[in-house]
Amino acid sequence: MLRFYTVLVMFLIVTSFITPLHYSIAQKSVLPEWIRNIFLWYGQKQISEQELLQAVEYLISQRIIEVTTQNANKIIDRGDFFVTYYSNPNSIYEYSAREWIQDFQYFETQIEYLNSEFLLPYDIEIVAKECDETNAFYDWQTKQIIICYEFMDYVYENFESNYGNEYTTEDKSLMALNVIDFVFYHELGHVLVDIYQLPITGLEENAVDQFATFFMLLSEAESDYEGIVGQDILFDVGTWFLIQAELDYEPIYWDTHGLDIQRFYNISCYAYGQHPQYNQDLITEGWLPEERAVNCEYEYSVLESSWNEILAPYYKKT
Repeated sequence: MLRFYTVLVMFLIVTSFITPLHYSIAQKSVLPEWIRNIFLWYGQKQISEQELLQAVEYLISQRIIEVTTQNANKIIDRGDFFVTYYSNPNSIYEYSAREWIQDFQYFETQIEYLNSEFLLPYDIEIVAKECDETNAFYDWQTKQIIICYEFMDYVYENFESNYGNEYTTEDKSLMALNVIDFVFYHELGHVLVDIYQLPITGLEENAVDQFATFFMLLSEAESDYEGIVGQDILFDVGTWFLIQAELDYEPIYWDTHGLDIQRFYNISCYAYGQHPQYNQDLITEGWLPEERAVNCEYEYSVLESSWNEILAPYYKKT
């Protein structure tokens, strides 16, 4: 009987993490009788310990009962994203980057969405400020996403210098905002990897590029958008990386970020893989080589399924 009580105690511990799939706990205060009989038979020595364990394994394998670790990866929602705007006194424009991004209410819109989606163990601050450099980054020590006003100006200037009067100021402004969107979600990817301790293989910079692409393409599921909003945003992002690749500067091969031309091809591939029909011009106009395009649908499907699985425990349940 000692072995029985040992097994029974083990079972009771396990069942504290068991959810019966075919029975509602709210409706039944005890386990179904036929499951309890298994342990009764064992106590009466009608079945062996090995047969008991086989019975439990069968119940689990058939998903009659499901073993779950209730507290694994459980994040208690104690935080929110919030934004802080610092002054922009050294702007070279009368209409400063601070005024521009605030008028769009870009961060406010993103914050409302992200706070409705993610469980956060603590607050994450989004900081818009002058940095004395052209940059955007995540500071894991202070838990801040930093978006520099100089970077916002730089992105707009890239489109201005490349397109001139070909597009209106409003068009170029929206192109710049789309790039800011990608960069923000890239940095958000770093945030999630950090606060959730997500498993990442390979370079984290590549992984969060994929996350940014994946999250921006979530809009493709919205029928009102006709499946092209995220795609059009990525077109501007890819164009910007192509502009960077064509600028006269020395490539930094040792950097953890991929080369700009590689990021252009990767983003183009993911966009094509998610929506080949909409992106045939990438092939016909020679922007994406067929040798890469042939695997892009598979590449995107792996990207999408991987991020969906990794992030699943951290979404708020609605």
